[in-house]
Amino acid sequence: MASDGATGSGDAWPDAWKDLADGLIDDGTVFDGAYAALPHLIAAAADLPPDRTVDLWVDMGLIVTAEDRPPVPADLQEGFGAALLLAEQAAVRSLLATDAPAEARTSLALSCLAFAGHHMGTALWSLEPQEGYLRLLCPGCGSDTEIPGFFVDPVRPPLEAPRLPGAVPVRPGEHPWGAVATALREESRGEGWEPFLRVARDVAAAGVHPATPGRAALCLVAGLVAADGAPGQEGQEGQAGQARARELMLLTGYFRCWDCERTWTKAVGLA
Repeated sequence: MASDGATGSGDAWPDAWKDLADGLIDDGTVFDGAYAALPHLIAAAADLPPDRTVDLWVDMGLIVTAEDRPPVPADLQEGFGAALLLAEQAAVRSLLATDAPAEARTSLALSCLAFAGHHMGTALWSLEPQEGYLRLLCPGCGSDTEIPGFFVDPVRPPLEAPRLPGAVPVRPGEHPWGAVATALREESRGEGWEPFLRVARDVAAAGVHPATPGRAALCLVAGLVAADGAPGQEGQEGQAGQARARELMLLTGYFRCWDCERTWTKAVGLA
């Protein structure tokens, strides 16, 4: 159990982090000094109670996936890379410990992907299920496609789970995703959803390799949103997480651009 001093630090961090974040990013533009500051902030945040750092890791995920960000200076690349690994470990712990609402867990799961170096982390900037519609960008012609009323619990899957091409790419070295694969092993989202969870478990067990197809990574996000390992997920909040997970699994399908009439995966349109 954390000491009173540690608890106090956890209580104080939101205001302090907000002040610091204002100096790192503004309206999607990351400032030059962010790469020097982030390793120190990540090291401090990693020591905080994991169930109290959800917003912090989401904000950091937004910083590292912002479209308008300068390249990492050569003399900071090694330290920044190590900081991302630490952020990934701490954010995954936070995800497995938190009882935050499903929308917050969605953003946190995408931040975890971002720290792992997977491109689906950029969906932090485009995926806003609370708005009720899905906005996708056609990679062929650049047109926006909006699907109103998209986020509705389908109960049963209206599409097949993604089929991974051959073996799942395995990420070398140590990673924190083994605990995620274990947490998802006992999950059940209802009739027909097991194939999606099987993909999620395979992706997690392999460490979320950057080459993992986006559709498969979205299965992992969906499974994490509904993970029952976090305390307090019983009752209405647990049911909300399961419903949101089923909605997110719909993102593994396809869409047709209204402008160029080409068909793409929704994962490509999000990231």
